[in-house]
Amino acid sequence: MVQTSIVTHITRLHMSRHPSGTPGELLMRSRATPPISMGLASRLSGISVAVADEKKGKNAVRWNETEEEKAENARRANRAARFDAHLDKSNGNDRDQGNSSAGGSQNGYGDKRKSNRPKGGFNENLLRTKYRNPYESFEDSLHLKKIQGTSTELEKKHLRLTAEPHPSTVRPEHILRQSLQMVKNKYVKNEDYFYAREQLKAIRQDLTIQQLRGELSVDTYETHARIALEQEDVGDFNQCQTQLITLYAENKGCRRNECEFIAYRILYYVNTESDADLIALRKSLTPRQKQNPAIEHALAVFQAVSMTNYYQIFKLYQQKINLNNYVMDFFLPRERLRSSRVICKSMGPTVPSDYIVESLGFRNRLEAISFLEDNGAIFKDEDCTLVDTLATRKAL
Repeated sequence: MVQTSIVTHITRLHMSRHPSGTPGELLMRSRATPPISMGLASRLSGISVAVADEKKGKNAVRWNETEEEKAENARRANRAARFDAHLDKSNGNDRDQGNSSAGGSQNGYGDKRKSNRPKGGFNENLLRTKYRNPYESFEDSLHLKKIQGTSTELEKKHLRLTAEPHPSTVRPEHILRQSLQMVKNKYVKNEDYFYAREQLKAIRQDLTIQQLRGELSVDTYETHARIALEQEDVGDFNQCQTQLITLYAENKGCRRNECEFIAYRILYYVNTESDADLIALRKSLTPRQKQNPAIEHALAVFQAVSMTNYYQIFKLYQQKINLNNYVMDFFLPRERLRSSRVICKSMGPTVPSDYIVESLGFRNRLEAISFLEDNGAIFKDEDCTLVDTLATRKAL
């Protein structure tokens, strides 16, 4: 009877500390359970329950374990088993031999069945099937198996892969060289960006499938990046210039245009306002790279933007160095708006619109007036020759 009463009190104490169930069940439970004093609760919390084990014929002492504790212990055991599985993959044969000598290999999830892992270590086929990243495109994982193409077609429609391609649909390197030259010639003649973009993406896909990362890959990504800049395609340009970072690192003999694309990257960081990345890139430059005209121009633009020196920004924009001013087109409207605010705050009560045309790098007065009106500027006269800085300051 004493043992039964202790169990009852412990059960009631546990239910009072860890209530679970619907509000109605909790209410009925609170009415049915008499209150327990703090002194009795503290004494009962340290009491273990002796349970007779009828099968073994002896007494075993155990603690009451809640459902939450059971679930937490099971979760921890599962995490430990999975960590052991990662150790198995990294250690390879050494761990296999140790487990086999211990009388059965452990597969990393608690049961001592024979492991299906090959003796050579991690099975790469698993990465292509069950354990492949669901957010990764199929062609991004094809580096695990090299494919040699046999197609001889110069033109090819770009399609995202959903299965492993057949070699007859992939063009080899010498065909890809001819295809790239054909795309260059057609773009110079027709300037059909949609056609050039599709063909360049198809060439890039065939290069990735065959693991070709040499001079042809560098030329392809540089060509696509330049065309994307000309067409103001920020997404494709960013993809290409990001891939070129790795290609230049892998091909020391193909760095003829590296400084050109470093300058583009500096200006792209100015566009995205990634100051931390830009400072890190500037620190990594060699003295020889800093003397390159394109990089000097890009760093000067960064300094002018940082100091809101609008006169210097648009003076640098007029300089034609490679395609630097094409990258500046991405952030030029933002800097013009900021510069207009500076002009309205520092000058007044009116500013001639011709001064804004000259200072902010507009091609003509009509373009400047259209930009100012779209952003809420107010003019003193109908001819829009004077800007009311006091009224415009609040609108911008």
